[in-house]
Amino acid sequence: MNKKYEVTETLLSKMFEFAGYPAPNTNLRQTKSEWYNNYQMSNASKLQWINWGANYIHQELGVPKDRAKMEMEMLAMTFGLKTY
Repeated sequence: MNKKYEVTETLLSKMFEFAGYPAPNTNLRQTKSEWYNNYQMSNASKLQWINWGANYIHQELGVPKDRAKMEMEMLAMTFGLKTY
């Protein structure tokens, strides 16, 4: 598996952890359902996840920190859980 895909899977699993849910046992990247509409997370949890993820992307892929933060914000916008 490609390193970027592994990182994405880790980020999505961690999103559930930050939101207080167990991570689903399916490959979320390839799931066609709108699974992200079935869960919610607080704004504070979302910000913690984005900051954690940006550091993780920086460490694992060597992406500059500002670019990693932007990547996390895009991931949150595309696949992130609803916030309250």
